[in-house]
Amino acid sequence: GTNLDTNAMDETKHNYLMAIVCMADRFGVSIADISTGDYLVTEVDSERKLLDEINKFAPAEIICNEAFSMSGVDLEDLRFRLNIALYPLESWYFDDELCKNTLLEHFQAANLAGLGLTDLSCGMIAAGALLKYLYETQKQPLTHMTHLKTYTIGKYMIIDSSSRRNLELTETLREKLKRGSLLWVLDKTKTAMGARTLRGMVEQPLIDRAEIEKRHAAIEELNQHVISREELREYMNPIYDLERLIGRISYKTANPRDMIAFRSSLEMLPHIHTLLDVEDYIDPQPEATPQEVAGQCWRNSKYDPPTEADADRLGRIIVWKAAVKHVDITYWENAIFHPVDVPFWMPLPVAPEEKADLHRANDR
Repeated sequence: GTNLDTNAMDETKHNYLMAIVCMADRFGVSIADISTGDYLVTEVDSERKLLDEINKFAPAEIICNEAFSMSGVDLEDLRFRLNIALYPLESWYFDDELCKNTLLEHFQAANLAGLGLTDLSCGMIAAGALLKYLYETQKQPLTHMTHLKTYTIGKYMIIDSSSRRNLELTETLREKLKRGSLLWVLDKTKTAMGARTLRGMVEQPLIDRAEIEKRHAAIEELNQHVISREELREYMNPIYDLERLIGRISYKTANPRDMIAFRSSLEMLPHIHTLLDVEDYIDPQPEATPQEVAGQCWRNSKYDPPTEADADRLGRIIVWKAAVKHVDITYWENAIFHPVDVPFWMPLPVAPEEKADLHRANDR
């Protein structure tokens, strides 16, 4: 659940970490994907509904309190059938005051009402414990996790685990492969972000009529404008996984190729914006345009972007690593329309031995 190696993850799936808190007759559930910054919380009032949530999100890891371990839930089934790592935490992680303060400090909120947690006391503890666990394991400020989304299970159709398997929503019953499933038939997405969004829609069908009709209206709009739709697909084709790129920047693990991918993705946004004419979603007077932000990502460079394996370009790696440390990810997450002017090629202090490597690299 805390894996950040994108090479070891399926880009079309979320890598969820789930926190479960059992208190009296309720379960608090919080889910996060630290590679994309997704962060959700809810409460359920029965074991059956809890198992539905676990099957729906299919987390890689579950952290829980001691009460959940003794609640009667079949833990062996979770471990071996669903292949979930289960890890009970010490009781201090679930202290009410600690969880509350952790959330308020992280989101810079004055009270829980600002986070929508007033009526989710059990969910608040789950969300706070999960965030504290991430702080303890990642040793990072987690600035890319900027929103906590509260949701109610009544908003989506409840599908039990047997029905999910038999309906073959995201994988086939026998081979456990995507090919042949409903998702395989529907998935014509161009980006990893779109693939994950579509998977979420298939796994969590809406039941609210207004929301369903709104989604149908969007599909109808695209069906009626074939040329615009195909043009939109062409613009989306070069867009990389911005959610996980932002996560890597936040963790200071982004390499030059990641920043080039970030730049090339941003360069597509003005065209998409013009095509869709989505005035309601942007600041009418942004601090800088997406083109300007993209230009900062590889300014003044006459070389191909280096990778960690390029020993001959060690000097430029050093400059990149130092430059990335100057990025304020709270602004970069909104870099599409609210970027901060980051001077990526400002003069940076370099150690003498590193400076020699830099000169040798430039000579080449």
